[in-house]
Amino acid sequence: KLAGGASLVQLGKYDDADKRFEALAGDKDPALAARALEGAGIALEGAGKNDQAAKKYEALAKLDGNKDLGEYHLARLQLARGDIEGGKTLLKTLYDRLSTPAEGSAPSRYLRSEVEVRLAEIDSSLVDKGSSVGAGAGGGAQQFSEEQIQRMIEQLQRQQQNKAPE
Repeated sequence: KLAGGASLVQLGKYDDADKRFEALAGDKDPALAARALEGAGIALEGAGKNDQAAKKYEALAKLDGNKDLGEYHLARLQLARGDIEGGKTLLKTLYDRLSTPAEGSAPSRYLRSEVEVRLAEIDSSLVDKGSSVGAGAGGGAQQFSEEQIQRMIEQLQRQQQNKAPE
């Protein structure tokens, strides 16, 4: 059902996708419920219903283990709405929290790198130069100049723009 909802989003059938995700959002399996809330939020965004999408992401952030993911989507939505300062503040708080995960919790490298890239797009001075944005293939810290970081950001933006729906 999740995959079907994702396919509907890719086809631009946002209302149908939202209905499919909504049917799973109250599932007893918290991982399934979290993915359904995330999918519903994305579908609502696609339909231009950003206020409703924000409510889904707020609900996602309240589910155990999904605070960071929910807040990432809320920050992304703020940026899309043009609230650069609000999005930047939320991303910076999230970036700092992901940089020092709580004891006993596994770090989310994917989410951290997504937050890092978005934060660097806004203000590269807020991102640690030895972070994954500036890390070499071997995982060691490598320092990049502001110009190199800007080129990487521009390349990532071009890649995002060139992605065609399947």
